[in-house]
Amino acid sequence: MDVLAQNEAWVHAPACAGPESQKFRVGWGVTSRCNMGCSFCYSRDCRDEGEDIGFCDWAHFLDQSHLLVESINYGTGENSLRPEWFDLVSLVRSSYPSIGQAVTTNGYLSQAARESTHAMRAIEQGIDEVDVSLDWAQRDDFCHFRGHSRAYDWVMETLALCADLGKRTTIVLMGIAATLNPANLEGVFAVADKFHADVRINLYRPVSKPGRLAPPSLAQVIRALDWISSNHRIREISDPLFSAVLTSDRTIADPSGISSIRILPNGKICPSTYLVTSDFHLGSIRNLNPLAQLRQVPLMQTICLRQLPDACADCSIRSRCLGGAIDRRFLWYGSLDERDPYCPLRDASAENPRLRDYTVSPSGFQSIHDGYLPTMFFSPRE
Repeated sequence: MDVLAQNEAWVHAPACAGPESQKFRVGWGVTSRCNMGCSFCYSRDCRDEGEDIGFCDWAHFLDQSHLLVESINYGTGENSLRPEWFDLVSLVRSSYPSIGQAVTTNGYLSQAARESTHAMRAIEQGIDEVDVSLDWAQRDDFCHFRGHSRAYDWVMETLALCADLGKRTTIVLMGIAATLNPANLEGVFAVADKFHADVRINLYRPVSKPGRLAPPSLAQVIRALDWISSNHRIREISDPLFSAVLTSDRTIADPSGISSIRILPNGKICPSTYLVTSDFHLGSIRNLNPLAQLRQVPLMQTICLRQLPDACADCSIRSRCLGGAIDRRFLWYGSLDERDPYCPLRDASAENPRLRDYTVSPSGFQSIHDGYLPTMFFSPRE
């Protein structure tokens, strides 16, 4: 990955695709702290790198870059563990009200809100959407999976709080073979229906140390989508590979590094939720006007101006898929020269699952996460 060795070299390069004034959807983790012990955590290793920066750095970054920020989703660690995060949410809402704000929480958000009137006020007034992680429908399975005895209770309490506050809420499920089993999905969708929430599935990526978990196979993903399509509603397939393969006329561009970025607790900027190791550091929010210069970084040029892999040359959907998800191609193969590992044409000798043209009903659907990362959205059938 020779290009990755250049990622800290701020050299001039041809303009990246899209206008320099194009806004970013920002994923932002303000703390490396987390009160769970999830074996699959994609950010655990990177959260151990460097010290967390503080409110003054956050405020300075926003003062310089707010015109290039469309929305912020607070993720990575459990942000509600850091009291200053609520100050940041309030600052964004009061000073930059056009910026949408969402938070992905393991459920501790409700506990923090109970303990602080300031926290509750910040959630009520500043947070537009809440994503709550729930991978297993059964309490004991989920608590074991997340490594905390109160994990399930906190999720239920946060879902109830969001319903009381009228917040747009989504249950986020980390997709592996076991959690994508229709029996588990049925329970998760029942919880979503109870709290008037949507469901979002992030397919597991092997981000860091090997052996923690295995990503689901293509057949397992298709089986889950078949069940969901038959029993509930597909609201959006925000994944370039699966959108191109499973719908007849939809084109979803991968926003990673093009219109979305990730900020780590130490202030480092990365091109994707999952590309967070030091090889993918693009700079820091402590730099002068970091977002204004971001598209000139060599790695960003590679992402924005990516060429189709040779293997895609004769594919009929190449103009819609564009080789698939950027993060999966880097994580599986180390470069963008290879096509998506889930491409059903990768292995002609394999027994590929039956593919169908899914009906997507996005009418009225909006989410800060839509257009932020390759993911999939669903709603319990009404």
